[in-house]
Amino acid sequence: MEIYSGNSDNQKNTTKEKCVFFKPSLLNFSIPIIEKWAFFLVGFIGIDIISLFFSFIVSISTKDSALQSSLLNFLTYLTLFLIFIAIIAFDKRKNYKKIFENFKNLTPLIYSVVALVVLIGFNFLTNYIVQSLGYSSNNNQTNIENTITSYPALSFFYLVIFAPIVEEFTYRLGFLDLVGHNKRLLGVFLSALLFALIHFDFQPIFNYYNPDYTGDALREIYTELINLPYYLIAGFTLSFVYAQSGNIFSSIYAHVGNNLLSYILIVAL
Repeated sequence: MEIYSGNSDNQKNTTKEKCVFFKPSLLNFSIPIIEKWAFFLVGFIGIDIISLFFSFIVSISTKDSALQSSLLNFLTYLTLFLIFIAIIAFDKRKNYKKIFENFKNLTPLIYSVVALVVLIGFNFLTNYIVQSLGYSSNNNQTNIENTITSYPALSFFYLVIFAPIVEEFTYRLGFLDLVGHNKRLLGVFLSALLFALIHFDFQPIFNYYNPDYTGDALREIYTELINLPYYLIAGFTLSFVYAQSGNIFSSIYAHVGNNLLSYILIVAL
């Protein structure tokens, strides 16, 4: 999809007034607010509801904790993916037709390659700093590594395919467009912050104030905090390329590429 340029001189002037640096995508104006809310709420709140539903089914299907985690993630993200596809498919105004017509456009691919380089660079830098300070990956990354190691085939589909698409529609096409419809920079920063927080495990904070907890809650909190900057940078990078390119495939390509590389490294090691 080409960067949105408007259909008239007045529209162009309005765009320049509302958005000095970022150029709003065509979808930013054509998709109804209700559908953006649907993407965000289904992805942000619906994931917990869907996960809770499947957790009961998974728990009675197997006692293997690693398999439970893999199945739960797979079923949850698959369901979210199908819901998003349904929203797009049943849109009678054909608002999404253009992104599928132009998904092979070189513009989003170029942006995604740049974003991927940034993500990879900060990933290696973060790992070096974390390990140098004597810490490990946060709980989110540790759980991902455990499920990939135990069930690589099942983990591939939700980690490399479903999750990146669902998260980009949720936090970029949904949340960023909602809060940054006219103020794109605000949308970029808030989307990055929210994206980082969903990868942050708050349980160690509760454990710290739990007198019955026997683990090292303070160290667990530090582990989460020291890994947080990477997720902030990742969220900002993905939000930036979406807002700057005006094409959701820019952030999707980069997100898929980043997860695919992580998956390959974990399987190889």
